[in-house]
Amino acid sequence: MQLVVEAAGPAGAKPVAWLSFQPGGAISVGLRDRTFISPAFHSRSFLWNMYNRVTTEYLIPHTPDALIQVLNPHLTFHPPIYFHLRQNAKEELFAGIADVRIMLEMDSEVPWVRFTSGPYESLPTSTGPRLGIPTDSLQLELPGPEFSIGVGVNFVTRKESNHKCSRLIEHDGLTVEVFAEVRPLQQASLSWYHQS
Repeated sequence: MQLVVEAAGPAGAKPVAWLSFQPGGAISVGLRDRTFISPAFHSRSFLWNMYNRVTTEYLIPHTPDALIQVLNPHLTFHPPIYFHLRQNAKEELFAGIADVRIMLEMDSEVPWVRFTSGPYESLPTSTGPRLGIPTDSLQLELPGPEFSIGVGVNFVTRKESNHKCSRLIEHDGLTVEVFAEVRPLQQASLSWYHQS
């Protein structure tokens, strides 16, 4: 199953991000906007401590000054503990381990992905759902074209979302909260939280 987060504005609905729920429990979050990284960016986080967790936020801004363009960046959680960021079939840019199920026993919410799009007008138009994959959409109504869209993804234990435009999806025993919100016009950025 795939969930597409769309921004509905004057030019119609434009896809912003997608979530793919795969057999075996894997969950991928992908972006329809490009982003940029430093040529030296590679991060590994293969230590995890249940009692003394430290949360790190990794931020990738949408700026050509960072030199290397990343197309279709997507983060994937492979149960039981593996996370990574890559573009299409290329090498991993980030990889780490964390036990989400244990964290959810200690906390009711584990933040994961935060994305802010560029201007609505700059977003690519939809190419339609992938053939053969059941697709649902979460649509955010924009008051006009001069806005950006924020998308967040959390692992949660609650049964109701705290956000107006959101969806709770249970997959392989975990509940994922996806939410979208209108943001002031800004450059695109992608960030994710990793606890080690």
